[in-house]
Amino acid sequence: MATIKLTPQLQGDLGELYFKHFSKENKYAYIKLEDIYNTLTLKNELVFRNGFERLTIKIPDEIIEEVRKFATPIKNYPDNSPGFIFDFLTLSLWGKPEDRGKERTQFHWVEIKTGNAELSEGQKQAEKGAKLQVEVFRVIHTMQKDIDIKWESTKLPEKIK
Repeated sequence: MATIKLTPQLQGDLGELYFKHFSKENKYAYIKLEDIYNTLTLKNELVFRNGFERLTIKIPDEIIEEVRKFATPIKNYPDNSPGFIFDFLTLSLWGKPEDRGKERTQFHWVEIKTGNAELSEGQKQAEKGAKLQVEVFRVIHTMQKDIDIKWESTKLPEKIK
């Protein structure tokens, strides 16, 4: 038996997992800002996810500058991973597939928060200057204790001679 400590990082990771499932069920495609930073093409195209589906979307010219700005790391964590102002960029999948990504209002910035956590001062400033709507995806019911894990090994077959 092992135990996974309930840390803020684990709560954040679970919040992202909940968000991805919520997005699938509610017709939103999403992309992490880190993925924008690593993959935004000169054609201003991004690959959004919705469950197992991948959607290549050309970002409208009127918001591309903001997308590039917010997808630039604002800090580096001790493990050298980049930190971004928000967590995700979403795209509404409501309407006709051929119209996806054509309107600025179809895109929103999303920040995942657990419990009573609030937007940082930097996030509040970014929100004030954003053309796109900023949404907070708040996970209210977080786990209250560590997670017990039972690690079971199965006997591997003997090597074939």
